[in-house]
Amino acid sequence: MFFELATGDFLFDPQTNCGHRGPHCTRDEDHLALMVEQIGHYPPKDWALSGKYSRDFFNNKGRLRHVNKRLRFWDLETELQKSYAFTSRDAADLSDFLLPMLTWLPSSRQSAADALEHPWIQLTDGEVDKPPEPMQSAAQEESSAALKLKPIDERSSTTSTESTTSVDAELRGNSVPTSPDATSVHTR
Repeated sequence: MFFELATGDFLFDPQTNCGHRGPHCTRDEDHLALMVEQIGHYPPKDWALSGKYSRDFFNNKGRLRHVNKRLRFWDLETELQKSYAFTSRDAADLSDFLLPMLTWLPSSRQSAADALEHPWIQLTDGEVDKPPEPMQSAAQEESSAALKLKPIDERSSTTSTESTTSVDAELRGNSVPTSPDATSVHTR
């Protein structure tokens, strides 16, 4: 997700029609091939062959079963500079943050807690971590603006008892006389 937020692209974007990798390659195999290309090596054989469906994707050597073409390994830092115009410093910092999470063995991956301690995610001088103001919908803004325009005595002309009685009656299908300023809810 961090890669996508930083670049606008998916780190791994497998294709449904991945015939360029082999005639029987599936989208799942293309996804695995993309991971192999980025990580730089195949997963450990014993791990790759340990899953319930692993034999659908990996052969006895731990290589992708239906991927016949040579894989093109690529370096994340170089790709960030070349394809996304990152400075060498920014590319190195983002790569240093992401790569510990991109390992085959879950036990070797960086934890979320450790990732939060990485310098790339920390505030730098001059940055402020302030949540954005909540956005209001157009209807909420119009309602709020209309309420602000009414004199105070008109805003409170309907008591909560009148409103509740009106709503209860509407829900039961009865009509109850209300004051002209009372708000009623129509459920039909």
